[in-house]
Amino acid sequence: MNLKKSRLLSLATSILVMSASIVGISAGAANAASAPVTVTFESNDSSGASLGGSADFGGNASSVVTSTVGANSSKVGKIVNGWECWSGTTFLIDAIGNQLISDTSKVVTVDIYSEVAIADILLKVEGGLTDPAREVHKAHTGSGWETLTFDFATGPAFAPGNYIKASLFAGFCGSNHPAEVLFDNVAFPGRTVADVVIPRTTPTKLVNFEANDTSGYTAGGTGDFGGVAASKTGAAPAGGSVGSTQALKIVSQGECWAGTTFMLAGLKESLVSAGNTTVTANLYAPAAGKDVMVKLESSVSPGAVEAHVTTVQGWQRVSFDFSSYNPAIDWNKASIFPDFTCVTGTKVAGAEYYLDDVAFNGATTAALSTGGNTGGGDPVPFTGNATVRLAGLDDTNSVNFPDVAGEWVGLGYARAGVAYRTKLVPVGSTQRLTFVASNSATGAPLANTTVTLVLGKAWANSNAKVSVGSAVASGVECWCGNAQATVTGVTNAQGLVSFDVVNTDVAADAADYPGANLAVAPSGKKLVTQISAWVTSVMQDSVDIVDLNYFKPAEAV
Repeated sequence: MNLKKSRLLSLATSILVMSASIVGISAGAANAASAPVTVTFESNDSSGASLGGSADFGGNASSVVTSTVGANSSKVGKIVNGWECWSGTTFLIDAIGNQLISDTSKVVTVDIYSEVAIADILLKVEGGLTDPAREVHKAHTGSGWETLTFDFATGPAFAPGNYIKASLFAGFCGSNHPAEVLFDNVAFPGRTVADVVIPRTTPTKLVNFEANDTSGYTAGGTGDFGGVAASKTGAAPAGGSVGSTQALKIVSQGECWAGTTFMLAGLKESLVSAGNTTVTANLYAPAAGKDVMVKLESSVSPGAVEAHVTTVQGWQRVSFDFSSYNPAIDWNKASIFPDFTCVTGTKVAGAEYYLDDVAFNGATTAALSTGGNTGGGDPVPFTGNATVRLAGLDDTNSVNFPDVAGEWVGLGYARAGVAYRTKLVPVGSTQRLTFVASNSATGAPLANTTVTLVLGKAWANSNAKVSVGSAVASGVECWCGNAQATVTGVTNAQGLVSFDVVNTDVAADAADYPGANLAVAPSGKKLVTQISAWVTSVMQDSVDIVDLNYFKPAEAV
């Protein structure tokens, strides 16, 4: 490259640096990035310039030659003018969406060689057939190589993305028409390149935590927050996904919003899409009535979309509905919050939840093996007589009142086989109550059967404040024949279903401390909730009715 060319490129570089900073300020608005270009015709010219053939019009003939005149001895463009006064060459057509000039940088420089004066050298920039064109006319003195500056500042406002085509007319109509002209170093310092738009993808993903899982899941560690501890395990409870050897174990503890981020997809991926707004999974919960939330977020955009399910005890197929999602956002981040208690309820520290086969964008969650609630189908209906007993309740930890139970049967308040007990429990505690449901006629366990838990049973004058998940008993008896609250769970293969009953009363309102002997009636104040569970009703099923009497701690006055 000769000295003249070096000087020109140095000047161009200075202009480029200045214009790049200007374009950079407005790049966001123009949806484009500064990318100056200079047409040099050298072997390393990446401008996309082309001469000859379809580039020429009006009889013009252009080509790339080696200069033998002046200080320029590099490759240059040669124009042999045609018979029309408007003959010329379109030497550069940029990609659609780019811009050779813009509102922030309107100057183009060209080195032109001529030995005769030319009154009118025209540089024209344009876009498609219906896009506006811009023209600037300059004169050449005929002194050899001259750098001409074409300023496109005049005219209407620039239309972004329209100016992608550059043509040179060496002696336009009304001017002298020299036979031959050379040109080189056409600098477009304000050129911009349209931002590359990476289309959003919505890949089908199945997170099963197996060795061949390619979803990109995260298994605990940096994904945990709020006190949760998550890890992959091969020792999930029985009854989970068919063929599964691995699942995500989540130990619930810490903050009410504690959880773990188990999926972070690519920046332009979305875990939900039109027609695929439901995320399914297999979930194990240690108790029924728990609120489990899944939240979708974007790693680059603000906002979140949430979906909740209420648990049964054991494995169940769950569906999280994200139909309210914003389709303009890439929802590439998924987190799960087991035992979400920020709205209601009290978290049970150390409770173990398990997650498996999470299906996004139409993937299929594996079937549950024997003993789980599919969730995809209703629990098995039961219309006979059921027996529903509270496990672990006996004369060592409660007081039996068979006479009262017999009276209820005689008055038609309950079916034969009803049992009534009182049980002393600490105020403010969480009691996990496990019920066993069976067929009264055969004694066979009732698997995958809905059991209703009653909190603050009607006509019992319950005054304790208790809750199971979002079901809350206020402790105020309505005397209307209605229980204060109910919640349902589904039994596992052994007919078992558990509920965590949370009490929120204070010690001052509780009964006296009973000491080590819990098989006694309470003394002092009465703070009680009457609880039962049945498949159909207290009139059809043989059930346990239990008064949970809350007592104050030993140190309380």
